[in-house]
Amino acid sequence: MLFLGAAGAADAPAAKKIVKAGTFCETQDAKECQEAVTPQLILEHFKQGNARFASGTGTRRDYLQQVKATAAAQYPLASVVSCIDSRVPAEIVFDQGIGDLFNARVAG
Repeated sequence: MLFLGAAGAADAPAAKKIVKAGTFCETQDAKECQEAVTPQLILEHFKQGNARFASGTGTRRDYLQQVKATAAAQYPLASVVSCIDSRVPAEIVFDQGIGDLFNARVAG
């Protein structure tokens, strides 16, 4: 189950400028990005990420750099409630980076 939310509602052309090569906020502040995108745009982004995962063409990421970049603050684009199974990490299934999702895992 995926719950989407955005703090602000921007027009579609402005929000689409934020998305570059399948990633969000490549050069912009994450909070500014979060406020500019729509839930529909985020959902489409995650669908595309899942398609990349399913086809084996996921994005190569420098996780250490992402950990350092998100150390001061975090602005995830969505919350994902997923299974506690460690073999199904939402960040990988949706081809997202560190800090892009808030992942709540539940048992049962």
